[in-house]
Amino acid sequence: MKTLRSVMLVLMIFVGIGLFYNGLDGIASFKKPVDLYAEDTNVTELGRLDNVEVDVYAILDCFASETTTTKRNGSVTGKKVDYYYILPAFDGDDTYYIGLKASSKEHNDYEKIADLTWDWLEGKTSDYGNVTAHVNGCLKKMDKELYKYMKEWFEEAEWFDSDADIEKYVLNVSLEPVNFGTSRIVFLVCIGIMVVGVIVLILGFRSDGKHKKQVKEQTHVVINGVSYPKASFEHINRCILNREKIFAVQELRDLTGLDLEEAQKVIDNWNQYYLV
Repeated sequence: MKTLRSVMLVLMIFVGIGLFYNGLDGIASFKKPVDLYAEDTNVTELGRLDNVEVDVYAILDCFASETTTTKRNGSVTGKKVDYYYILPAFDGDDTYYIGLKASSKEHNDYEKIADLTWDWLEGKTSDYGNVTAHVNGCLKKMDKELYKYMKEWFEEAEWFDSDADIEKYVLNVSLEPVNFGTSRIVFLVCIGIMVVGVIVLILGFRSDGKHKKQVKEQTHVVINGVSYPKASFEHINRCILNREKIFAVQELRDLTGLDLEEAQKVIDNWNQYYLV
């Protein structure tokens, strides 16, 4: 039971770490998707636990990219590049701007959307939205450096009249795609493991308490129907703890009169007789 409890405790620690980093996605996966561009959606009221979806038809630009490399034995074995775009979002007539995370596979499509958006903004075309991308994910807070890059883009573009407007309308969140089907399954499995782990720990502690009570109450050891004072077996128990089974067997024979085969059998199952 102690081994099972130790294994379960280690497993629960790893599962707990996984829930800490991905558990919020799992919670959001159970929620009904909110259309970012629905008339009644206020982007400033959306939070980390919301399941957000949107058909992206307009983006301003890519304001940052992030490269993650994997190494093995000092050599680069893989490289992953994520791009962050500026996505307009709304609250009534007010336009806000949030980040939009895209993988390298989506990069070309988003570049096309950005080009078409600027063609419309510059009056080169009267239409936009010919290329769109569907995104389903969560709004996650950007780190300080990423948010700084986003605000710097608006400063350099002189998009707003003041820094106060940048602080108000450039929100420190990024819409990041999430596979909610997978997140839901992983979340349920993790919760299941945690529940089982808690049950195992509770049963283990109860078992320990019961065992300690039995040890405290045991005053005699019964072997082959004969009761002996427990104190008379203390030295035998120390021999077993020190892995001196030969001496333990011999002393047990001297105390009880058991033959060699019977004494060896008792010593091999000592914990069933002498509780510690």
